Amino acid sequence: QQELFLPANAFLLQYELFRRLGLPAGRSPAALRQQTLAGIARGLSAFYDPIRKVFVLLPSATREISEALAGSQLPLFTHELVHAHQDAREGGLRAFFGAADRTLDTTLARRCIIEGEAELVAVVALRGEEAAAKTDLAAAGTLDRLLGGAMTGLIYESGRRLAFQRHREGGLDAVRALWRQAPTSTEQVLHPGKCGIDLPVAVAVPDVPGLTPAHATTLGELMIVDLLRQLGNDRLAASLAAAGWDGDRLVSFDRGDEAAVALVWRSVWDRAEDAEDFAARLTARDRLVVCVGRVVDWIAAEDGELRAAITQACAAARPQPAAADGDAASTAAAEAELRVALATSRAEGGFWRHEALGVEVPMPDGWEIKELNGVEMLIDSASAKTGFAMNLNVMAQPRGEIADLEAMVAQSRDQFERLELTVDALEITRRGDVDVIAGEYHGRIGRSPRLHFLTLGWLRGEQQVWVTATATETLWRRHGDVLREHMAGVRITMP
Repeated sequence: QQELFLPANAFLLQYELFRRLGLPAGRSPAALRQQTLAGIARGLSAFYDPIRKVFVLLPSATREISEALAGSQLPLFTHELVHAHQDAREGGLRAFFGAADRTLDTTLARRCIIEGEAELVAVVALRGEEAAAKTDLAAAGTLDRLLGGAMTGLIYESGRRLAFQRHREGGLDAVRALWRQAPTSTEQVLHPGKCGIDLPVAVAVPDVPGLTPAHATTLGELMIVDLLRQLGNDRLAASLAAAGWDGDRLVSFDRGDEAAVALVWRSVWDRAEDAEDFAARLTARDRLVVCVGRVVDWIAAEDGELRAAITQACAAARPQPAAADGDAASTAAAEAELRVALATSRAEGGFWRHEALGVEVPMPDGWEIKELNGVEMLIDSASAKTGFAMNLNVMAQPRGEIADLEAMVAQSRDQFERLELTVDALEITRRGDVDVIAGEYHGRIGRSPRLHFLTLGWLRGEQQVWVTATATETLWRRHGDVLREHMAGVRITMP
């Protein structure tokens, strides 16, 4: 199925790129393929197979959690049946993916389209068409990343955002229209405001004497976001650095019997400042990065003379494409939206501060802020050596139809029951001047080890805010008092 969706050279080029960027790639393209498929499989609940025309329901932990949170199998079944419906359209999924220029960028854009439509229809099937406008896209994206991994989360989250926007504009017909006229790049999926305005430029990598171009693709903005995250940038920094993308081309070169002796990745950016920001995030790697105007060349070759020859060829053929009207403005607008949507917390004065939510969480010695698949958490580094780090997270979701804390308690009890968790306490109390829910519960989520949770929840305007501490039962027996003290120090301010 992945080979149906992906270009034939996808794993070969990713292997060469990852290896030279110092990222985990295994020992061969085949090993990277297996590594990728194993990662996908861990986050799957079910899938529709367009080759054998069957819908496969998997006995996975992800499926157990998804069904428990939804309270029904209906969203999962509907999602996969939408893929079957897509496959029954003219040409089917094979033509939908095969009709595009088979680059990583165009393929990922179309993955976003099919997943976004399936996610939207699943919401409509469960709660009715009017529920689409009230769906918490941020919370759904967080769950995607935690269960399916960062890249899967990006695909689902981006496709869902585009599909739900189209639905607001023109209903289901507008969503299905994406099948007939798919966005030309993941940039236009990630930033729907750029659709039809900020089109990518054609990027060419120059020929190099003595070398033969072997394989080529375009990575695109979504893949670049994932790469920058793997290189150590947080989600906001990676998204901002990739937001000015205007086109790219990755080419591997052979020399005689030697395969992939060099890799050249040329990218063009909306503004010179975008190019400089992107180049700066690659220069720490042991490869040559040249930034001139809006063009960045990343050159990887072990042979110094060969690298010099490639550098000379790139310098001799480095045109500066004319900047399209409106591109810079659309990127500035996209960056402003990202800063709001992906606002990060910070460590300050011994606290983990979430200004937008009015929450301050104590940061004892040995605790640090980490990102797990793009989700920020406060982690106890010492306990990580046991295989599970005690952690604390802060989450917000729309208030929806919740009228008061009593309704929040009822909703929580219902959710815990579906997850088969045992509730030790769940009561309304006060934290300073704020009415809150204080809870304690334990059990397994899916196939996790037995876990113990402490939680605080309250209403803040149109949001529900939750602070949750998690430990294994083994760690809880040793450090439960520490976690209780930690949660007792949480400070809440209301607007």
